[in-house]
Amino acid sequence: MASAVPFCISLCSFLAPLTETCQKAVFGVAMGLSVAVLLLVGFPHRIDFLIHLPNGLIVLAAFFGGLPAIVPALIVVAGVAGAQAGTMAGLAMGQALLSGAIGIIFHCLRRRLAPTALEMAGLSCLAALTLVFCGLVEGDAGERRQAEILDPALLLFLTTFLSMAGMGREITRNRRLGEARLLRTIIDALPDNLLVSDRTGRFITANPAAATFLGRAAKDRLAQAQLADFFDGQTLRAITAHQQAVIIEHAPRLRDYPFVLKTGQAGWLSSMKAPILDDDGRLVAIISLDRDITQAKEIELQHVQTEAILREAIGCMADAMVVLDEDNRILLINQQYSALFAQTEMIIGCHIETVLRRAAPLYHAAGEDAQAFSARVLAMMRVEGRSDLTLGPDFHVSMTVRQMANGYRLVVLSDISAARAAERAMLSLNNRLEQLARIDEVTGLFNRRMLNQHLDHLLGDRDGAEPALTVMLIDVDHFKCYNDTYGHLAGDACLAAIGACLTGLAGELPLAIAARYGGEEFALVLPGIRRVAAASIADVVRRRIRDLAIPHKASVFEVVTVSIGLASGPMQGLSDAASYLSAADLALYRAKASGRDCAFTFHANMLPPPTA
Repeated sequence: MASAVPFCISLCSFLAPLTETCQKAVFGVAMGLSVAVLLLVGFPHRIDFLIHLPNGLIVLAAFFGGLPAIVPALIVVAGVAGAQAGTMAGLAMGQALLSGAIGIIFHCLRRRLAPTALEMAGLSCLAALTLVFCGLVEGDAGERRQAEILDPALLLFLTTFLSMAGMGREITRNRRLGEARLLRTIIDALPDNLLVSDRTGRFITANPAAATFLGRAAKDRLAQAQLADFFDGQTLRAITAHQQAVIIEHAPRLRDYPFVLKTGQAGWLSSMKAPILDDDGRLVAIISLDRDITQAKEIELQHVQTEAILREAIGCMADAMVVLDEDNRILLINQQYSALFAQTEMIIGCHIETVLRRAAPLYHAAGEDAQAFSARVLAMMRVEGRSDLTLGPDFHVSMTVRQMANGYRLVVLSDISAARAAERAMLSLNNRLEQLARIDEVTGLFNRRMLNQHLDHLLGDRDGAEPALTVMLIDVDHFKCYNDTYGHLAGDACLAAIGACLTGLAGELPLAIAARYGGEEFALVLPGIRRVAAASIADVVRRRIRDLAIPHKASVFEVVTVSIGLASGPMQGLSDAASYLSAADLALYRAKASGRDCAFTFHANMLPPPTA
C-alpha cells in the first residue's frame, strides 16, 4: 500500500496537461486497474490479507477524483469481479462500493482542499471498519478472525492515512507552486519596477521592468547587485533614507524623489517601499514598487507654470473678472474686482446673489430695493453677451458674459465711467459746435449760414406758388464811429442789446426769425408778411431800437439808430434767397442815403438793368 503513494504522485504529474475532468477519469481508471490486478493476483490465495489494499485504492480514487474518478474505477472492478465466481467476488464488489461511498462523502467535505489530519484519521478509520465489517460477514470467529481481520484492518488504517498524507502534501505543494507561478507572472507583467532587497540594499529578485530600467538585459543579472551600482550619490542617499524609515517603523512608506542613474538618465521616481517580516516580526527583506513619474512631473511642472502665467495674466487684466459655477457661486476673482468693488467684500465660495444684495445699497437705482437690484443684475449675468450696467450717477460698468465648460460662466466687468463721461463731454461739445454753427456768439441770434438755410427752405417749399415773404436788413447807423468812441466791448454790448430787441420782436410774429447778417447788420425774415404790413413792422423795429436809448455821441441823433431795407414778395425777380437779400440790400442803401434812422422798401424800378 505504501508504494501507492509515489505511484499516485507520479500519476498526478503525468496527468497535469489534461483538463480537470479528464485527469479525474484517467486517475479513476488507473485506480480501478490497480484494484483489478490485486484481485486477480491475490484473490485465490490471501484474500483476507489483500482485500484491504483494493479498498484503500478505491477510497483514494473517490476522495481525490470524485464521481469522474470513482465511476470508471468501479466499472473496472465490477468487470473483474464479474469474471470471478463465488462468494469472494461478490464480497469484493460490496467492499469496493462501500469504500467508494466513503471516499465520495469525504470528497464533498474537503471542498477541493488538502485533507486535514482529522479528515485523514476519520477516513482511515472508516476504511478499516469497512474491512472489519466485510471480514465478519465472511469468516468464522476466534483467533483466526483476529489475525486475519483486525491486523489487516490496522494495516489498512495506517496505509490509508499515510497515502492521504502524501497526496495532501502533493496537492498543497502543487497549489503553492501554481500560486507562485501566477504571482510571478503578475509581477513580471507589471509595468512598474518591482525590486526585493535585503536591509543592506542588495537585490534578491526583480521583475523585467526593473531590469530594463536599470539597464540590465535580464532580471537574473540583478541578483546580488546593489543600489550603489546604479544610482548616483544623491539619489542613493534619498533611497537609503526611505529604506531606513521603513526598517525603523516596519510600515510601508510612499515617497517621490528625483533620481540620476549612472547611465546619465535622470527623472523622478514614485517609490512605495514595504517591509517583509517573518512570523516572529523580524525584517526579512524590503519590497519596492517604483514608478517612473518623470513625464507626469514634467506635465505637473508645465501645469504649475501655466497656472502661474494664467494667474499673472488675470492679475494684469485691466478689467474685473469673476468666474461663477453652475450654482452661481464664486470660484475666482482678480485684484481688479477688489479694487473696483471694494465695498462688497466678495468672498470665494459665496453665492453671487448674496454679494449683489450686499452691494444694493451702494449701487441700486432710485426706487429699487435690494431684491429687485439683485434679480436684475443676476438676470443679466445669465445671458451670454455684452450689456451695460449703471450703478450710480457717475458709475457705469460694461458686463460681458461667456459660457464655459461644466456650466461655469466668466463675467468680465469693465469700468466705462470715464468713457461715459467722455461721451457726455463729446455730446456737449457737439451740441456747442452745432450751436456755434447756427448761432451768433455775440448776439445769440441765428448766423448768416442759418439765415440762408432758412430762406432756401421757405422758398424751396412753395409748390409752384410764389409765397408772401418779407426780408428785412437792418444796419446800425454810424457803428464804426461808435466803436471808435466807446470801444469794441461796448460795441459788442450794443449789438447784443439790439439782438435781444429783435429776438423779442420776432417772438411776437408767427414763424419770424432774427439773424445777424454780418458786422453791424441784422436780418428779419417774416413769412406771410406782405409789403404794407412789412413797412409798419419796419417802423416798429426802428422805434424800439431808438427807444433803447443807447448813447451815441458820434451820431447826430445822440442815440443808436438803425436804417432798414425791405424786400417783399411775391415780386418779379425775387425767386431765391440771394435775390431777396440783394433787393433788401439795395433798399437799405437808399435808406442810408436818405439820412438814416428810416426804412425803405424795394420796388421793381430799383432792379439793376440786365447786362447785354
